[in-house]
Amino acid sequence: ILHTVFFSVDAYRSLELLSVLWAYYCLLGFFLHAEWDPAKPLAVCMVVLCAIVSGYGLYQYFWGFEQLYNYVTHAGSDQVVKVPILERIATRRVFSTLALPGTLWGFLTIALPFHAALWRSNLMVRILLSASVLMLLVTGLLTRSFGFLVGLFVLIAAWLFLHHRRLVWRLAPIAILLVLVGGAFYSLRQGGIEAANPLVLRAKNWITAWTIFAAHPMGIGLSNYGVVYSQYMLPEANETQYTHNTPLQLLSELGYPVVMAGAALLLLALREARRGSYKRFSQYVGLALIVWAFHNLIDINVYFPSLGIIGA
Repeated sequence: ILHTVFFSVDAYRSLELLSVLWAYYCLLGFFLHAEWDPAKPLAVCMVVLCAIVSGYGLYQYFWGFEQLYNYVTHAGSDQVVKVPILERIATRRVFSTLALPGTLWGFLTIALPFHAALWRSNLMVRILLSASVLMLLVTGLLTRSFGFLVGLFVLIAAWLFLHHRRLVWRLAPIAILLVLVGGAFYSLRQGGIEAANPLVLRAKNWITAWTIFAAHPMGIGLSNYGVVYSQYMLPEANETQYTHNTPLQLLSELGYPVVMAGAALLLLALREARRGSYKRFSQYVGLALIVWAFHNLIDINVYFPSLGIIGA
């Protein structure tokens, strides 16, 4: 709040995001101090939510886009408003209930470990879980986001590291080759509405975030990246409200205070790890958090409550 008062370019945007951060704080406190193990209820909740989101994503692909197209076409808005919306609909990239395809694939990959957490159940439950996973994978592919495949790769790599470390080292050359091939494919891809390479656009967003931090070492205020972005926007970059990299966006918005806070949190986390405080947490929660952290590095996450809070 003090940072918002003294440094925020737009205090209202910062105060709005503080409510999201408060929700993070409350959820973290609940899971840290619950006197009972919340792992199974959390897994059930995530699986049910995933089934709803995936089901709606499939509905959107087969029927929803036509309804959206007709609705926008016959709306009374000006053509200048309709065109970008119609272009997004024309891509037929499923986003279900989560605003953007990149947000959706993040949620789906985070939900996948919770299916595994419930696998040791009776036959009927396994059948339902299998159906949910199938819907999840199909919906994830319909996002047409390369990030979904990368997210699955990170999830599998993390699981192998936890359970089969020797196998990880044997598979490392193949993994490196897949990363290089995937990176080459992604770098050659022409993407979406901007008709530009998504990797290049992200790199430009990241450079802009670092430039804003260099110009404003004490930050510009939470959720204000989009406000000052146009002043530091690189040539042929895309219009955006977000950096597609949570640490860099927080760095540009909070400056050196977030660096000091991050260092303090890291030391606290290391101390708790030495005490063995994290051993009581489910490995499936750990896998979900690994994917969540990775998603924060390449897409919009914390700033979207629909993914950020559930992801937490």
